[in-house]
Parts: sequence; C-alpha cells; structure tokens
Amino acid sequence: MKAALLLLFIQLITVISAAPTKSSSFRKKSKNNSKHPKHSKHSKDSSVVDVGVVSTDASSLLKIFSVPLSYNTTFAEPVVTIQVGNPPQNFTVLVDTLLTLEVAKLQVSKFFSASDTVSLGAGLDVSNATFGIAAGVQPEFLTEFDGILALGPIEATQGALLDGHLVKTVMDVAFETRAIEEEVVGISFSFPKSLDPEDSQNIGEVTFGGVDSALFCGNLKFTDRSNGSKFWAVDSQQVSLGNASLLTQTTLVLDTGTTRVLLPESAFQTYAQLSGATVDDNGNLHFTQDQVDQLFDLNFEIGGSVFSLPGNAQVFPQQLNAAPGFGNSSPDDILGVVGSSGTALESLVILGQGFLAQYYSAYDTENNQIGLDLSVNSINGCPSS
Repeated sequence: MKAALLLLFIQLITVISAAPTKSSSFRKKSKNNSKHPKHSKHSKDSSVVDVGVVSTDASSLLKIFSVPLSYNTTFAEPVVTIQVGNPPQNFTVLVDTLLTLEVAKLQVSKFFSASDTVSLGAGLDVSNATFGIAAGVQPEFLTEFDGILALGPIEATQGALLDGHLVKTVMDVAFETRAIEEEVVGISFSFPKSLDPEDSQNIGEVTFGGVDSALFCGNLKFTDRSNGSKFWAVDSQQVSLGNASLLTQTTLVLDTGTTRVLLPESAFQTYAQLSGATVDDNGNLHFTQDQVDQLFDLNFEIGGSVFSLPGNAQVFPQQLNAAPGFGNSSPDDILGVVGSSGTALESLVILGQGFLAQYYSAYDTENNQIGLDLSVNSINGCPSS
C-alpha cells in the first residue's frame, strides 16, 4: 500500500494523500489512446518533434515542473525539498517509488488527519491535500530527513483504509486539479562524487507532469506495467550475465528507495559464482579490479529491448564506501551493486539505485506504463552516434 507523502516533524509523521476514493474513479486511458509524455523545455533539439512529444521553451505552459534531487548518504536515498502550509514550511523528503503505507505504519503508533497546500517545487502547488499526522515515530526516522515522498500507483494503497477505498496519491490530486496535464513522473540521478555535502546536492532531477529529454540519451522505451502488480513493475523475458541466463519470465520492480539490484537467492548465487566475486557474511559482493574489468554485461530484457549494466556499473563508487548507507566499508573495497532478495521473493527482481543511476525512468499513470532510456549521467555516458 502506498502513502503519497510521509512527513516527520517534531515526533510527527504526516502522510499526504487526497480524500479516499473508490478504485472505479481512477482514470486510465485505453491502449488505443496511449501517448508518450510531453518533454520539458530542456529538449535536446527544439526543432525535432517526435510523435506525442512537445518541444518548446515554455515548459510552464505544458505544466511540467522539474525539481533538483540531492542524496542522503546516511540512508543512501535521493531526497527533495518540498513545502507544506501557508506560510510554507520546508521539509526534506526521501523520493521513493515503492514505500507502502504498511511499511510506514511500522514506524509510527497512531495516525491523525489534516489538510493543506503541498508545494512540490518549481511552482507546482497541490491545494487541499488531505494528509495524516502520525505520533510515535521510530527515533531513526527523525535524524536525517523529514519524511518520504512515495510515488507509487494508486493500487498500492489497497487496504490502507478499513472501508476498502483506495487513497489518491499526491500525483493523482495534482492531475485531477489540473496542476499538471499528464500524470507522469520522470526521475534521473547519479551517485555523489564524494562524501562532501556539496557533492550530494543537485545529483539529479524529479520531473512532475512530463519528462526531461535532456537527461536521457535517445528515446524512452515504454512498457506496460506487469498485470496484477500493485507497484511500478514490468515483465522481463530474461535476466542474464553475458550469455549466461540467470532468470527467465520474471518481474522487475523499480524502486528508488533500494540501493542495490536485488536478485532472488538462487540467481544471486549463480551471479556470484559466474562473476568470481566473494560473498561476505552480510551478503555483500566484493570484487577485485581485474574481476570488474572482465565482467560481462548484466542484461535485463524488457518488452523486446535489452537494458544492460556494464561491468563498471555493477560496482558502487568507492568514494561512497565510508558512508553509513553503504556499510562504512573500507576505502579499498570494491562492492557489488547486486544483492540477494532472499528466498521469499523468488519471482521478483528489485531494480534499485544500482540500475536507476544508469537509466532515466518515467512513470506514466495515465497509460499504465514505465519508460526507460540510458541516462546522460550513466557511468559511460551516451554512446557516440
């Protein structure tokens, strides 16, 4: 179940959503009316207009709002600053495409309700957003950030309320009130270059109401969400390391709140054996530089396209080793981005930051699709034309 926004403030958590609504009111477009999201003003070439793409210098007319992302190295999470109320108060919130209300409730003891204006940044104001205020926050939730901006589909809120109604997300409210014209979120980020706080600022961007075509190399490849999934997930025909198959016919869940790429335990063990990495007692993979240099691409086949992580993208930047969110590791360690999701999730792969730092991702609620393309900030950059 998905909370639209979780704010922590003086021992309180607030969960921003709209008033409860029945699932029948959730607006979807049929596949026959499917269209690609509009691009923001940063389009690489304003003279080129693809099908369904609007390139213009007046992004405000398109109601597309781009907000800079920073990175919290303690929790290993991308964050943004939003405002609530009038006069507005600033809150630093984690950007999470997976966190559920069930998980959030584990951190608190009681919820209350309130409503106010939520400003997501860059002029995007969502009026009369109803949100919950929760008391009894776990202490670790009060240290580094003020809350969580959860951006999952409305279906993920199933069961959040006792009467069975779904809970509109903050993006649902923004779309229904025409604060945005398309219910699309685009996300791009990269890992910080160092642990210097300044290097953790402006490491990416979240775009509400469209996508920013200046941040991906070519064209977004859109794929329908997995049938029956409550989350942002797509079906994969195969996951492989080079030519060696690790999984077939599996589901990939995109999660900005997870640091690693998590494979089911059996696939993880096969990956570790093929890569030559050493697995420590905590399940971390340790590589030598020679092993990294010889790594085959880690491939994810999605809807006829293959999205690959080259060898040097299958390990975390060493400059982050000393960060709490990366285990306070030795500076000389070379840690793999692949981890195990255990035996309970044998049919799922979690594409966390290890994947999403290399690929621009777009979450299209209207068309029930996810778009991916290589990020301009990927470790090897865009391929030469």
